[in-house]
Amino acid sequence: MKVTSGIRKGAILEASPDLSVRPTTDKVKQSIFNMIQFEVPKRCVLDLFAGSGAMGIEALSRGATRCTFVDLNPEFVKKNIAKLRFEEMSEIIRSDYLDFLGKCNHQFDLVFLDPPYGKKMIDSALKKLVENNLLSTNAIVVWECDEKEEVAIPESIEMIKERVFGRIRTRIGVKK
Repeated sequence: MKVTSGIRKGAILEASPDLSVRPTTDKVKQSIFNMIQFEVPKRCVLDLFAGSGAMGIEALSRGATRCTFVDLNPEFVKKNIAKLRFEEMSEIIRSDYLDFLGKCNHQFDLVFLDPPYGKKMIDSALKKLVENNLLSTNAIVVWECDEKEEVAIPESIEMIKERVFGRIRTRIGVKK
């Protein structure tokens, strides 16, 4: 896994050797960022289910001003943030996603959701983001799921783009 563009382009990221962890591939990540490239600079980002932190780190490399990384085991996020010297622009939180969303009190401009597939975590995360007013006006929400997974999208989020890569479906929505 590499940072594909920006000030840390080409940097190699560490990921868990645990085969049950499924990091976003560089191909999928590059496609997502090609679709949202003009929405990244100067944004406050949330990388929920952060894993290695690849999505949030990519956003920071491309000009986002701040990223909050949330994961139950942020070991690899911490390593990658330190390696790329993004500590001052990053907040790393060890937490369950619903606990975090229930306690969070600030808004985000760009949100990445890449939870384990098939567990309806995207549905509950989208619902909490909307209910708790955690999305700024015109915030972009990007989520990745299994190609066949149905996601309940809140009415206040309009789907604007969708791509399928084999069994991976990426969707991009904007808060109305």
